[in-house]
Amino acid sequence: MSEFVAIARSADLGEGAILATQVAGLLVVLTRVEGVVYVLDNECSHDQSPFDAATLEGYELCCPRHAGRFDVRTGKATRFPAVWPVRTWEAKEENDWIWVRPPEGER
Repeated sequence: MSEFVAIARSADLGEGAILATQVAGLLVVLTRVEGVVYVLDNECSHDQSPFDAATLEGYELCCPRHAGRFDVRTGKATRFPAVWPVRTWEAKEENDWIWVRPPEGER
């Protein structure tokens, strides 16, 4: 099983913020909603656009290119043209750091 990896300082991700970074050679996007950190692949499942310029409305990450939306808790597509989910990552906060566990098979 993959180990957790520190990817950002907790202080760098405010409520409602979106932060793009890289871990284990993969691009991810972090956001915080109601104090909980969520991490998803940084790529829209509709057209592979990055979420760097995305917006957040409640629990929905809104893709800046075609306005597809994804639930940050599950990765599920919630608005057309997005129909396929985005992969989510297990995340936790500990000792003022945000940690993620890369999906199995990724390093």
